[in-house]
Amino acid sequence: MQFRRFLFLPLLLAACQAPGPAELPPHAPNYITERDNRVLGEATAPGQFEVLTRPGDAAPNLWCAAGEYADRALRQPVAERIYVVKPLSPSVRRPGVKSVVFTVRPTADLPEPTRPPNDFSTTVSRPGESMTIGAASFMCRQLKPRFPLFEWLLR
Repeated sequence: MQFRRFLFLPLLLAACQAPGPAELPPHAPNYITERDNRVLGEATAPGQFEVLTRPGDAAPNLWCAAGEYADRALRQPVAERIYVVKPLSPSVRRPGVKSVVFTVRPTADLPEPTRPPNDFSTTVSRPGESMTIGAASFMCRQLKPRFPLFEWLLR
C-alpha cells in the first residue's frame, strides 16, 4: 500500500506542471476573423502571421484579430504571448493594403519594446510589443460592432 502512495505522488505532481507552448499546426492556415480582418498564415516562419487592416482599423482591431487567430486557428493557450514582428506598414503579400506581422514564437533578434514608464497604450507601431492571447481576444469585446450596410457602401 505504501508503494502505491509513493507512485501516485510523482504522477500527481507531473500533472500539475505548467504546460509549455502548444504545438503549432503543420501549416499556418489563412483565416477571416469575425470582424472580417484577413489573416495570412506564414508558411516559412512557424507561428508567424500577417493581419491585414480594413478601413477604420486601429491598434485594438489588429490585436483583436491577432488574438482570435492565435486562439482559434493556431490553438494556442490564452496565457501565451503574441509579439509584433513587423509594425504597421504596407503589406508585402497584398499590395495596396497595410498590415502588421505578429508571432507566437519570438526569436532572439526580436527587440524589447522601449516604452516610457506608465505607458499602457496598445500599439502596433513598435516591434517587440506583446500581449497575451487572452488580453488580445478580450479587446474584441470592447470594440463597437460594425454595421454591414455602411461597410458595404465603403467597399
